[in-house]
Amino acid sequence: MQARADAQTAEARYTQLQNDVLEELPFDGPLRSLIDELRQRLEEGVNPERLSFAIRAARPPQNCTDAMIKRFVLSTPMYQGPDSQVEIDGNIFVSGEGVSAKNSNGEPEAWYNPAKPVTIKLTTKAGAVQTKKGALPFSDTIVVDDKEYRFTLSEGARSFVKVTYDHCDYP
Repeated sequence: MQARADAQTAEARYTQLQNDVLEELPFDGPLRSLIDELRQRLEEGVNPERLSFAIRAARPPQNCTDAMIKRFVLSTPMYQGPDSQVEIDGNIFVSGEGVSAKNSNGEPEAWYNPAKPVTIKLTTKAGAVQTKKGALPFSDTIVVDDKEYRFTLSEGARSFVKVTYDHCDYP
């Protein structure tokens, strides 16, 4: 009888602890994604103190510039001409390539097809390249020296990709 009562008490306590854990730990949303990312980095052997430092160093963007807009002609197999990249503050060069649009006869045109995925390259003045592939619009960031550049790339006038960007102090 006592063993049965102890088992029921233990089971009730276990259920209560489970409910407490479910209330305290996130099982969806950004906090859950961060916990998964932390767990993965720890399993890869990243030092916990290093992760802690990185988290403490993170803060909201500060001293950001107003958004600016530039544009460039996206290269295609039919167009490899001038204006196929844009320079951002002498620090970053944005270029890319896409799939040629087709005319009514099914022949390729010089401009890109905005309905198809594109490849965008962000190249720093030091030569580091960050590549992003996908359908426009999309956003990306890159850090150069003590500035974090934030980009949104979207379809511009025919042939063009519009680059909207700003930069903030980093970190």
